Amino acid sequence: MAVYFGVIVLIFLGHLFSVYLFAMLAEVLIWQRVFDNPIAGKLTSAVTGWLVTAVAGSYVLGGGLSTFGDWLARLAIPAIIVATFGAVRGWRLRKKAAFDARIFE
Repeated sequence: MAVYFGVIVLIFLGHLFSVYLFAMLAEVLIWQRVFDNPIAGKLTSAVTGWLVTAVAGSYVLGGGLSTFGDWLARLAIPAIIVATFGAVRGWRLRKKAAFDARIFE
């Protein structure tokens, strides 16, 4: 039983890392240049990372579009975790930018 739990934890951590990796790539390459609001950029990059990881998982590991819904469901919790941390980070960045703007006025 413990072996199966370890395998499940490793798979979950792999999914979390892949959503985070694709979200950060999307943020750096696309969404930083589009959004002025850091919270919107971080949340959009988390959704982009979720979708790209689901597409990559469904096509790379076989099944194609027939398993896309399964991958979306499988990656939902890691995407929510990445989006939560991204939203908190975006909120802190916006708060810091507002504070810096007050200092330099």
